[in-house]
Amino acid sequence: MRVLECLSSLPEKFTGWPDRAVPVEQWAAPIISDVTGFTSPTVATLLNHACRHLLPGEYHVEIGSLHGASLICALHANDVHAIAVDNFSQFGATSSRLLDNLRKYGLIDLKPYGLIDRVGVVKTHSADFWHCANDHLRSRKIGLLFYDGDHSTAETLSSLEAAIPYLSDEALIVVDDLNWEVVERAVNLFVDQHAKQAKAKFRFYTPDRVNQYPIWWNGLAIIVWRR
Repeated sequence: MRVLECLSSLPEKFTGWPDRAVPVEQWAAPIISDVTGFTSPTVATLLNHACRHLLPGEYHVEIGSLHGASLICALHANDVHAIAVDNFSQFGATSSRLLDNLRKYGLIDLKPYGLIDRVGVVKTHSADFWHCANDHLRSRKIGLLFYDGDHSTAETLSSLEAAIPYLSDEALIVVDDLNWEVVERAVNLFVDQHAKQAKAKFRFYTPDRVNQYPIWWNGLAIIVWRR
């Protein structure tokens, strides 16, 4: 990923950066509303901007995709490949609903061949995905990892650790729900244990750590990974 270019141009996508960051372009909100996503236009725009800076052949991997709102927004008008990982055990999520949403937005917004051709959906727990990651990545690397899976400290840290062999030499790791202490602890441990490679570039919290806040939703960490 072109990390420096991505982060240096990120504030241009918003007004009020960073604490009151509102996207300059308002395309994400209708998608989130339609798909019933647990995210905000601000987070969606950030992921979309990051995908735009992936290098040819790099993947965007999302752990915890639910109905697909954040994934669809990330890939909106971006010609990149992605892998969605979810065991569909919460919030009424089903793989068929995710696939339906991907097909819908592939036909409407993106290339004629459809978004679904560029997204692999893996129905499994995040911990199990890394045992078969090579089968899905096909020797390609991850330029952007968005983690919104099991939020326990142990599972979050374990998944971030397991991702390391598959990360590009320069990559972004975005961790959702930073407001929660269990997630915050995992991020701190990961960055401390890999101090030479991992830097927590941004930590966004909501006022009083309120969930579903219209800017940073439930908090977000952006970790820069460099080998």
